[in-house]
Amino acid sequence: MREPDFPLIKCISENFIKPKHEVEESKQPYHLTPHDLLVLTAHHIQFGLLFTRPSHIKNQVFSIHLFLESLKESFSRTLVHFYPLAGQFVTKVDEDKHESVVYVDCNKGPGARFIHATLDITISDVLSPKDVPLVVQSLFDLNEEYVNYDGSSKPLLSIQVTELLDGIFIACSVNHCITDGTSYWHFWNVWSKIHQGNGKDTICELDLPVYTRWSPDGRAPGRAIAFRSGYGNSKDTGLVFACQGSEGGGSVDLEICLTPDSMDALESDKEFMAFVSQP
Repeated sequence: MREPDFPLIKCISENFIKPKHEVEESKQPYHLTPHDLLVLTAHHIQFGLLFTRPSHIKNQVFSIHLFLESLKESFSRTLVHFYPLAGQFVTKVDEDKHESVVYVDCNKGPGARFIHATLDITISDVLSPKDVPLVVQSLFDLNEEYVNYDGSSKPLLSIQVTELLDGIFIACSVNHCITDGTSYWHFWNVWSKIHQGNGKDTICELDLPVYTRWSPDGRAPGRAIAFRSGYGNSKDTGLVFACQGSEGGGSVDLEICLTPDSMDALESDKEFMAFVSQP
């Protein structure tokens, strides 16, 4: 069935939001883990929440202007606790060691993006079709043309609030290198609590993120010499896992899970095997 022709989305305003006040820890680089670096070429995490448009809030006639201002204010307060999301990536290259490091400069760039848009469709237009209509993609910023590594010049976090004819869609696009599913919804929940608090001190009630990594001195087993996957990671379609190489110097260890026929074909590829050393 042909999808109906929906109107184009209209961008009303675009703002960049910084943390409400300076965070001393934000002056230090926020380093990515080896696992974070694996998704530099992947896409952002994108989810949105659809609400009916209220007629009143707290006995007052609903005003989109006041609502947006309250969202931006609470967003700024939330970024105090999620300050890396207001920065951008920096890549530092060591030519002598032939190495490069990607980290977050928490004060680089204009901040997290906050977009206000309008789209003349209804909630039913979004929810009624059996398949999610393509117009829903326009409700998100940082779409498929961007990948995580673009965080060196694009915001790491972007909020888009879109007015529908009878609803409001709040979408959050965040760089996957510094968030996973758990921390993504953690951000949503903290922002929600701060917004509901109307500026009151609710910090003691919040489960805030911890950025200082720690391990007991002298008790860790040291650096792993290899990794192996279990049955759950062996798929018929094939999977490839990569981690920092045990030899160091920028090497990469690969564990390739393929069917026997596919593995034989891969090992017969002379060009591929020229770059592979057997364990």
